[in-house]
Amino acid sequence: MELGVENSLCFQYRWKSLSMQKSDDQDTPTNLSSFSPHRPLPGNDQCLSGNLGTTPWNMVPILIGLGVIITAVLLLDFLTPLGVSVSFLYVVAMLMTAWLPSFLAPIITASVCTAFTLIVPALTASTLSGGLWIVLLNRGLTIAVVWIVAGVILHRRHTEETMTSIIQGSPVGEILIDAAGNIRVMNRQAEDLFGYERDEWTGMAVEELVPKQFRTEFQKIRTDGITAPMDRPSRHGRPLVARRKDGTGFPIEMSVTSTITPSGKGLLLTIVSVRERQAAQEQLRIQAKQQSVVADLGQFALEVSDLDDILNQAVQRMAETLEVEFGKILELSPDGKEFRLRAGVGWREGLVGYATVGAELNSQVRFTLASQGSVIVEELGSESRFSGAGLLLDHGIVSGMSCVIAGRPGSRFGVLGAHTLKKRRFSDDDVHFLEAIANVVGQSVQRFNAEAERKRSEDQLRRSRDMFFNLIQNNPFGVYLVDSQFRLAQVSAGAQKVFSTIRPVIGRDFAEVMRILWPEPFAGQAIERFRHTLATGEPYRSTDTTEERHDITEVESYDWRIERVTLPDGRFGVVCYFYDMTDRVRHEQEIYRLKNDLEVRVAKRTQELMEKQDQLRRMATELTLTEQRERRRLATDLHDYLAQLLVVCRMKCGQLSRLVGSEPHGKILNDIDHVLDQSLTYTRSLVAELSPQVLYQFGLPKALEFLGDQMRQHGLLVKVDCAVDSLTLREEQAVLLFQSVRELLMNVIKHAGTDCAIVSLTRLSSGELCIQVSDEGQGFDPTAAVASNDTQSRSTRFGHFSIRERMMALKGRLGIESVPGQGTCVRLILPYESRAFERTMTDSRSQVASLPLTRSKPVGRSDSSSSLQTRVLLVDDHAMVREGVRASLESHGDFEVIGEASSGMEAIELADVLQPDAIVMDINMPGMNGIEATQRIMAMSPSIYIIGLSVNTDDVTRKAMLAAGARAFLYKDVVAIELCRVLVELMEDRIPQP
Repeated sequence: MELGVENSLCFQYRWKSLSMQKSDDQDTPTNLSSFSPHRPLPGNDQCLSGNLGTTPWNMVPILIGLGVIITAVLLLDFLTPLGVSVSFLYVVAMLMTAWLPSFLAPIITASVCTAFTLIVPALTASTLSGGLWIVLLNRGLTIAVVWIVAGVILHRRHTEETMTSIIQGSPVGEILIDAAGNIRVMNRQAEDLFGYERDEWTGMAVEELVPKQFRTEFQKIRTDGITAPMDRPSRHGRPLVARRKDGTGFPIEMSVTSTITPSGKGLLLTIVSVRERQAAQEQLRIQAKQQSVVADLGQFALEVSDLDDILNQAVQRMAETLEVEFGKILELSPDGKEFRLRAGVGWREGLVGYATVGAELNSQVRFTLASQGSVIVEELGSESRFSGAGLLLDHGIVSGMSCVIAGRPGSRFGVLGAHTLKKRRFSDDDVHFLEAIANVVGQSVQRFNAEAERKRSEDQLRRSRDMFFNLIQNNPFGVYLVDSQFRLAQVSAGAQKVFSTIRPVIGRDFAEVMRILWPEPFAGQAIERFRHTLATGEPYRSTDTTEERHDITEVESYDWRIERVTLPDGRFGVVCYFYDMTDRVRHEQEIYRLKNDLEVRVAKRTQELMEKQDQLRRMATELTLTEQRERRRLATDLHDYLAQLLVVCRMKCGQLSRLVGSEPHGKILNDIDHVLDQSLTYTRSLVAELSPQVLYQFGLPKALEFLGDQMRQHGLLVKVDCAVDSLTLREEQAVLLFQSVRELLMNVIKHAGTDCAIVSLTRLSSGELCIQVSDEGQGFDPTAAVASNDTQSRSTRFGHFSIRERMMALKGRLGIESVPGQGTCVRLILPYESRAFERTMTDSRSQVASLPLTRSKPVGRSDSSSSLQTRVLLVDDHAMVREGVRASLESHGDFEVIGEASSGMEAIELADVLQPDAIVMDINMPGMNGIEATQRIMAMSPSIYIIGLSVNTDDVTRKAMLAAGARAFLYKDVVAIELCRVLVELMEDRIPQP
C-alpha cells in the first residue's frame, strides 16, 4: 500500500497526559484530548488483529495462474527470443505476487524470472545471427524491471505492516475503515472496548458500532472525512454514544483522520471512552472533600483545649467522609498490654471509654503497630495475617483499615481505625485520608502531652526553689544573687562581711552597691560584666582580682565567678561565687617582688652582654663586607683598566707581527706577546682571588661551582651539588655565605688530611637554605676542641666561631657534626624567602627595561662595500678594545665593521636596525651585560652569529654565554689571532657553496 505525504500524519500520535493510570483489573481512563497526531508511538508485541495488505481471496487460483504465465512466457521466449512481450508478461507475473501473503513470494518469483530470462538466450545463442546484443539488452532491461517491481511490492508490504503495527500499538482504540465504511483493521483496544473478536468484525460496516439514532450523524462525519481529508475531533467535545456487541451504549470521544487503504481512500478512527474520565472527576471530588475535612479538623484541634473533644470530632468526621459505619481510636496502655477504646462512633452504647482490646502478638492492633504503613482488610473473616478482635467480630465488621497514631517522640499513642459492615475495597486516597487524620490526632496528643510535661516541670522548679535559697544561705563561701531587675535578691552568710557597710542590702540596685564598695574603673567594669552575663548567659571567672575598697580604703583580693541562672519566676538572674584571698595575695606579692628584683638585675646584665655581642657581631660583619667591597673595587679596576690595556697591547702586537715577519723583530714581538700573556694570566688570577665576578653575575650556585674549580689549584677536589639553580639573595648574604664556604674549604685543606670534599646547596622543608661542606678526613671532637689550647684547635675553633657569628648576624645558624676518624660535616643554615629584597644580587646586574621583540627592516649595505664582505657589529665598553678589534678585522679584508656599541642596550638597538651578519659581544659591560643582550638579540634575530669576548677565563662564563645563543666564545688575549679565523669558519657554514 502506498501512503501519500499529506496523510503521513495519520500514523503519528503524541502523549500529553493521562488522567489516571491503569490498574490490574480496570481499563485505562483516557481522554481524547490526551492525544495529538504529531508524534509516533512505538509498536508493541500485541497480536495483529488485521493486515492492510491481506485480501480474502483464494490463494490456489493465484498460484495456478502464476505458474501458467511463467510457463507460457518460457515457451514463448524460445519461439521469439527478440520479442518485447516477454518483459511485459514477466511484470504481470510479478504483480500477481502482490496478493500472495508470503513475504518471500516476490523475491522467489523475481529469482525464477531472472533465471528463465538468462537460460533461454544461453540455449539459443547459436541460432542468433546478428541480434545477440539486442537480446542481451532486452534481457537486462527485463531483469531490471522485474526486480524494481519486486522492490516496490516489498516496500508496499513493509509500509502496510508499519501502519498496522502503529495502529495495534496505540494505547487507545483505533479502527481503520475504507471509503465504503467497512472495517479493515481494529486493534486490541478497540476490540476490548466494543466486545468483538477478529473474525466477527472483519468486513463489518462501521455503522454497526453506533446506535441507530446516531448513525446519520456518524455517516456525515465519515463522508466529510473522505471528501475533505483533515484531522478533526468529533462533536467539539460533546461525546458520541457507541454500541457494544451486547447492545449496551457508552459515551465516547472520537477523532477522524484521513488515510489511504489498499482499496483507496479511508479513515482512521481514534476512539476513547469518557466513562473513565467521569470516574476520575468523581475521584477528584472525593479527594477535595477529604482534604477539606483534614484542614477543618486541624483548625479545630488548634482551637480546642480538651483532647477528648478532638478525638471524638476526629472519628466522627472520618466516618462521615469515608462513608463507613464505625470509627475508633484505641489508646495503648502504659504497660503496653492492652488498648482502650478512647473515642469511637457506631459502637454499642457504653463501650466508648471503657471497652478494651488485647495486645496479643497475633492481634490486629499489634500487627498495625508493627507495620510501617496502614493495614487494609477486605474481608475480616478470611484474614490470615492476624486474628480479628472480639470487638470487631461482635459488631459484624467485614472490611476496614487502620493506622498508627504517634505519641511522644519514639512512642505510639494508639491506633485509628475505620470499619464497615459491607465488603469494600479502600482506595489509596482513602488510606492517605486515614493517615492524615491520624497525623492530626497525633499532633494534638503530642501538644497535650507537652502541656502536661510543662506543668510537671513547674512543680519541680517550685520545689527546688527553697533548696536553692537554703544552699545560698548556708554556703561557707560568699554567694549572692542579682535578679533580672539588676537588684540584690539574696546574700549568703559568707558574703555578709563584704556588704557590712551597706544597710539595707536586699533590694538595693546592684550598680549602686558596686560603686559604693569599689572605685572606678573596676566598679564600672564589674557592672558591665554582670550585665553581659545576664544578657547573653556567658559565664565569667576572675581568679585574681585585687582592688582597693572605696568605702574602707583597704586592698582586698578575690577569686570570683558569675553564672546566669533561671529564677523561680522564669526570668534570668546572675549568681556570684567568691573567695577572699587577701592574706594569701599579700604573701605572694612579697615573694613576687623579691623575684622581680632579681630578674631585673639578671635581665639588665644579660641585655648589656647581648648588646655588646650584637655590636661586635655587626662590627665583624661590616668589616667583612667592607673588605669584600674593597676587594671587589680593586678587582673591577684591574679588570676594567689593566686587563683591557694588556688585551689591547697584545692585539697591537699581533697586528704588528703580521707586518714584521723577519728576524730579529719577529722574535722580539713574540717575547713581548709572551710577557703580555703572563701578565693577563696573573691579572685574571688576581681578579678571581680578590672578588669572583661569577658571584655577582650568576649568583651563589654558580659561584660555588667556580669556587670548586679554584680549589683544584690548592690540590683539593671539590664536588659541588646544587639542588637550586638560582637564588635571590641580598648582596651581603651571598658574599658572607661564599666567604664562609671558602674558609671551610681552606680548613679542609689545612686540617682534614684529605684531598676530597663535597659542597651541597639545598632547600629544607622548612623553607630554609642549607649549604653543607663535608669531608671524609680525620675529623675532630667538637667538645674537646673547645677546651683544647693547641694551635690547630685554636685555629679551627676561631674559624668556626667567626663563621658562626656571621651566620647569626644574618639570622642563621651554624651546625657542626664531626667524629674523630670519620670526617666532618658543617652546615650553614639561613632563613630564605623567594621574594625580592631591598638590595639583591640582581641589583648588581643590569636592570633592563622590557624591549619589544620586533625586527626592523635591515639597513642596506653601502655602495662601497662588497657584497661578499661579512657585516660585523662591535660591542665593548672600552673604545681601545673596539679600535683594536676593528683594526684586526679590517686588516683581514673580508669583514666590514658597520657599527659599534658600548653597552648591551645599544647593541640591541643597533642589531635591530643594522641587521649585521655577526656581532662581536663583550660580556662584562655596565648596565646590561653581554649575556642578557645576546639572549634578546637571538630572540629577535636568530640568524645573527654572535661571538662572545671576555677577559675572564672561568668555564661558568663561557657556558652561560653559549647557553644564551652565542656561536663561539673567545678570550680577549687571543682575539687578534683567532677572531678572523672563527668568523670565516662561521660564515663558510652559513653561505652555501657553489
